[in-house]
Amino acid sequence: MQERAKQTVEKILNATAELLHDKGHTRLTTKKVAERSGINIATLYHYFPNKIALLHALAEQFAEQQQEQIDSIYAHRTETDWRDTVDKVLDATLEFNRTVRGAVALSLAMRSYPSLRQIDYDRDLRQSEFYASVLAELGIKGSPRELQLKALVLTETMTAMVDYALQFYPEQADAAMDEVKLMVKLYIEYHLRQSAEDSSSGDTAD
Repeated sequence: MQERAKQTVEKILNATAELLHDKGHTRLTTKKVAERSGINIATLYHYFPNKIALLHALAEQFAEQQQEQIDSIYAHRTETDWRDTVDKVLDATLEFNRTVRGAVALSLAMRSYPSLRQIDYDRDLRQSEFYASVLAELGIKGSPRELQLKALVLTETMTAMVDYALQFYPEQADAAMDEVKLMVKLYIEYHLRQSAEDSSSGDTAD
């Protein structure tokens, strides 16, 4: 029964992603999702009571898939320079949003509904906690709150630029991401220098 339920939810979310890609979030309805997935509308409501619940679940699924990719890249961080790791993370983020059906449309939907905007922010906040730990590992100084703020700036910048490039300038998305890579690396390098200078000043004062 659990396996059957899992398969049903997967069908529903796949249909949601396809409809988002084909029609956009404004024309997405639970009825259309039920029809596309070949599932009775009453069955769909058993799992997802409304359109917002569908979008929320799909956002969580995409976030988990992206985090798995980032975790895989981060697991090999000691084998390469941190700048290369930044490039790989941004390349993976762009490729995910470019190739996964519904990913770009979902990002637009998450900003269009007040209840989903908070969910989107909470997701970015969780992701920034991960990046804050990465910044600390690189040697950037600061309190947990300060590091998370820096990480949140990076997270929001990367997310916004990926969405914007793919929605409005898809043919220039790779070039846009090269610029984002440059900004991210310069931002990190700046704070690394600041942290090194602060540490040096502290040693001199002692």
